Amino acid sequence: MMSWLAQHFFNPSFVLPWGALLLAIPIIIHLINRMRYRRVRFAAMEFLLQSQKKNRRRLLLEQLLLLLLRIIVVCLLIALIARLVIDPSEMALFQGAQSHHVVLLDDSGSMREQLQEEDAFQAGLEVVRELAAEGGKRPNTIQLSLLRLSNPQQPIFYKQTLNDAFLNELETRLENLKSGYGSPDLRASLEAAWELFQQEKGMQQHLHFISDFREADWATPQPLAEQFEKLNSADVSINLIRTTNSRQDNLALTGFEGDVHIAAAGVPVRLKTTVQNFGETVARNVRLTVFADGEKLPMSLELEQINAGEAQVKEFDVTLPEAGKHQLEVRLEEDILSADNRRYLALDLSQRVSVLIIDGSPSQMGAEYVADSLAADSNLTGIDVRLETPEFLRLETLDRFSCIYLLDVGELSLDAVAALRKYVEQGGGLAWFLGQSVNPVFYNDKLSSNNLSNGEPILFPVPLEPTSENLVELDFDQFDEQNIADLQFDPHPIFKVMEGQDNPFVDMVRVETYFPVLLGWDAQDAESTEGVQVIARLRNGAPFALEHQLSAESGKIVTFLSTAGPEWNNWALNPSYVIFQLELQKYIARQQSEFASREVGEPIDLDLPAVDYMEQIDILVPEETGKRRTRLQAVARSGSENGDAEGTATGSDLLLSAQFKETASPGVYQVELLTQNQTKEERWLAYNVPEKESRLDIMETAKLFSASGEYDNIRIHEPGELQGLKEEEAGQDIRKFLLIALLIFLLLEQWMAYHMSYHPQAVKQTR
Repeated sequence: MMSWLAQHFFNPSFVLPWGALLLAIPIIIHLINRMRYRRVRFAAMEFLLQSQKKNRRRLLLEQLLLLLLRIIVVCLLIALIARLVIDPSEMALFQGAQSHHVVLLDDSGSMREQLQEEDAFQAGLEVVRELAAEGGKRPNTIQLSLLRLSNPQQPIFYKQTLNDAFLNELETRLENLKSGYGSPDLRASLEAAWELFQQEKGMQQHLHFISDFREADWATPQPLAEQFEKLNSADVSINLIRTTNSRQDNLALTGFEGDVHIAAAGVPVRLKTTVQNFGETVARNVRLTVFADGEKLPMSLELEQINAGEAQVKEFDVTLPEAGKHQLEVRLEEDILSADNRRYLALDLSQRVSVLIIDGSPSQMGAEYVADSLAADSNLTGIDVRLETPEFLRLETLDRFSCIYLLDVGELSLDAVAALRKYVEQGGGLAWFLGQSVNPVFYNDKLSSNNLSNGEPILFPVPLEPTSENLVELDFDQFDEQNIADLQFDPHPIFKVMEGQDNPFVDMVRVETYFPVLLGWDAQDAESTEGVQVIARLRNGAPFALEHQLSAESGKIVTFLSTAGPEWNNWALNPSYVIFQLELQKYIARQQSEFASREVGEPIDLDLPAVDYMEQIDILVPEETGKRRTRLQAVARSGSENGDAEGTATGSDLLLSAQFKETASPGVYQVELLTQNQTKEERWLAYNVPEKESRLDIMETAKLFSASGEYDNIRIHEPGELQGLKEEEAGQDIRKFLLIALLIFLLLEQWMAYHMSYHPQAVKQTR
């Protein structure tokens, strides 16, 4: 009985027993009036008795009609108090016996936006409380599930029956929920909700999507429309409930990077941070503060003005005296979205950055010029240079060097070539400079594109002509008059010093001799097939400098078809040479992938050689109260199954694999590894808030309706309109009808009662 009443009343508990008692009152009064009393006969009443018998049937019908009117009036009162709904399908939020309601709660970074007295996520939790309270008015008839967009596969609670016991427990669960910092996966969340509905197809099903509905998240309608189509086909009613409907101005830190791969202790590290104005007004006097290992640095950074919609980059230097791992942080002043006011960077300072220079010429003149450019004073550059012969490549390990210079190397042993190839594949960079010792036959057969037939990647970008060639000299007067430079540079980071029109350094560089590329070599074909790019040419159009990589993950290889010293050109004597070599070393130096910035939510994947590491892995997770330690156990698997991961091993060696997914908070995560010889090794990973979460543009209602498929079962509700929804959508029309009917039947009842009562006529007085 209660199940049937729950389908038609919002307050079924009032119908029974209180409604039944109210309904019994007019019947009891009618029966009391019909009770028989002891009869006393006397002559004067005989005439009245005869008159009563004549009208008895009419009086009985009138009394029954009056009773019916009074019963109808009481029924209408009960229907109004219990909130009758004629068609259960019109109940917008809670309807039907044993209906299932799934709530998708957005807990992305933008939900941390501060509104008036609470943030958008707290406003979303308040909607959940209201939904649960409304469903609790019909206990044991509604099941509720709550999913967060950050992890929709793990519901906060699943198919909980709404009753007083659960409502008391619900508040405790909601108090512990906090918004995350990442971007929502809308498609995965809708798919997870659909899968829950598929488990109970016989129930009435309703989806409540609570979000701020940012345009940055909902601007790709097609994939979402597919998910909404599946929900519509399953007869799921959908309510899109906003937590905010206005856009506020917001400043955000969207970038923090620097030359951390060449950072050394006691040497200034150039860093840059990006501040973007996502608001509609100009931001002035934007102040930044910088922290190193939690301590504020004594520097004052300020951006005078950032126009609406624009971004500005602020560069600055930080000097850290001690080698080792460090955490850097840059902060903005607090605004309505504090989540994007901080940016983190992890770096590992070496005592010195090691650079290997291999010189194959007898004089080693080129090595001396390069070494003087890079490390004339290692306290200033932080670079430690080691000069060796080509034999060193096959005898020593190369991993400790950030990059390798190969100057005028005639030939290399196959072991040295294999060592160089492995070094580059693991991220190391190479710089080739040629000279008179170079054997073009060896380069063409073992290093360049002629070697592609055996499937090995090329270490040298182009095939060479058998002999070097002199650049045709220009008449000095012609050179000076027409300002024709020997070198023409493309825009490239290593040629910064050569940028700008009328740059005097460009005109001062003269090239006498170079190695031309083999006749028939096509630069465009090489770029498309092997990724080789020409970044500088001679005035005769011949390539002078080239760049390529073995793969997207490998180190960079930059090649110059002339000498590093002054044997074939005078660049080493030019004032720009030192700056050029420092920029080249910075560009090709090994990039340490673990120190690259990541977005919150990206998992930490580890694949470690089992011969080097133990299974135990500790991860220190950054939280507001400090670091939380989590321990993982790596699982052994074959190296042939390896994908992209931290510390990847190649080949068929046994690997220890582990994955850590709890990266929802921004900050620096510390991964502690234990080697087989019981020494601890640390890797630091910086996680930051995605830039997309700083874009607070609200999706317009029409666009949101279009993105969700424009189905009839979708309703979009503005902030604060949930109460109106519950009252109006669930039966406003029927209540108006009940009120009108109640008024009509009250008037009929009063008229009928008046008609059946005795009203003596007034006696006129005569004089």
